[in-house]
Amino acid sequence: MEYRELKELWEKEEKDTFEGWDFSHLENRCEEENLPWIIT
Repeated sequence: MEYRELKELWEKEEKDTFEGWDFSHLENRCEEENLPWIIT
């Protein structure tokens, strides 16, 4: 990705707003891994 593309994407993301705990705009944009230990 070139700098110009990255900057345009960043500026678009900066304009998107959210309130409180609504992180739905991040859906499918992060990866999670299981913890290496088991909590019982």
